[in-house]
Amino acid sequence: MPDNLELEEKRKCIKVFYEYHATPYEKIYINVALFVAGMISGLLIVILAWNGWLK
Repeated sequence: MPDNLELEEKRKCIKVFYEYHATPYEKIYINVALFVAGMISGLLIVILAWNGWLK
């Protein structure tokens, strides 16, 4: 498990890339990937709750 400082450094690198170096197409790809990941995790939680596994 990486420590907090290492995660913060990676977060800064991603933010700098997104704000200054990413082309508009790369920004779209990043946003779509984050959206899809959020939808999948939300759907998984809904399915688990619907089946009664989250008690």
